[in-house]
Amino acid sequence: MKFRFNLNGPTRRGLAPVELVLCLPLLLCVMALMVNFGTAVCWKVRASTNSRNAVWRARWPRSGHRDGHPAKWPPTAAMGVAPGQRLDRLAVPEIERPVVRGPIPNGFAVDAELLDTRRGLRDGTADVKRTMPMLPKLGTFEFHLKHPLLDDAWQFQRMHIGQNVSRRIPIIYTLPLTDPSLPAAFVNAVQQVVFAPLRDALRPLDHDEDFIRFSGHAPDFHPHIGGFCSLEIETVRAGEVERLIHRIKGHCVTSGNRTRIVASSVPLRMTDAFIGLYQAKLDELKAAMQSPQPSPALTAQFVLIPELEQKISQLKAFRPHAEQRILEECDQR
Repeated sequence: MKFRFNLNGPTRRGLAPVELVLCLPLLLCVMALMVNFGTAVCWKVRASTNSRNAVWRARWPRSGHRDGHPAKWPPTAAMGVAPGQRLDRLAVPEIERPVVRGPIPNGFAVDAELLDTRRGLRDGTADVKRTMPMLPKLGTFEFHLKHPLLDDAWQFQRMHIGQNVSRRIPIIYTLPLTDPSLPAAFVNAVQQVVFAPLRDALRPLDHDEDFIRFSGHAPDFHPHIGGFCSLEIETVRAGEVERLIHRIKGHCVTSGNRTRIVASSVPLRMTDAFIGLYQAKLDELKAAMQSPQPSPALTAQFVLIPELEQKISQLKAFRPHAEQRILEECDQR
């Protein structure tokens, strides 16, 4: 089989420019759509960024009023902050308690709005409207974007609290009114303590001269009440006053036929403390007497040795009576 080619037939010379002319409008239209789409995406990203910046620069304690317009953000575009709705999904069961939401019995009231985790949502907004950069007859594009932010962090300044170590209870709760006679009774009790005739006789409890002279400081023998909070008079009397009396008078327990002291009285504790003070000073002076060259300060105190021995002897003689007094108190109860 033989093939023959007609070299003198019609040719395609000049068709390429014609095809280009025919395709060029379509290519230009596609390019314009790509430019429009890319421009719109860029403005959407800028609007999203500005909505986030708007809510963060207005977060407490900032207001954002003094912040200028972002660079290259059109004057006709807007950005700001709007209150958001409550987030009910944050109402977890762990904080839905009466102590947080109320009600609490015995006359207490709770500010349920103060510690409500669902509130405090704010939305940063950004609105922009622009004309298509190419093919403007296609119209305009616009974006209305929001960026949520939970702004309620319960800072003490926003709760109207003076400083961070101030008590929160009077802010969160409305406490019930107490008996009007109790404040007056408290003031009367304080005045009786301050102006008691035997106040000078009680000075050794926290400002004894011998302790200050021999050791440089005076211990506090006052029995203190532990921390508690109660408005019930009987609860205070049974729970705190009775324990205070036991710390003053001493306390003992009886097991079978044996009675033993489990809490020393104030006189017994002071007796042991003074015996230890005087004995330590007496040992120091006797050791200085045996030293070949005692210091002049200790030499001047050698005259105190008979006095110290006498006080130690008196206190040791008194100690059995203090123990017996505690045991007698136990028997009377």
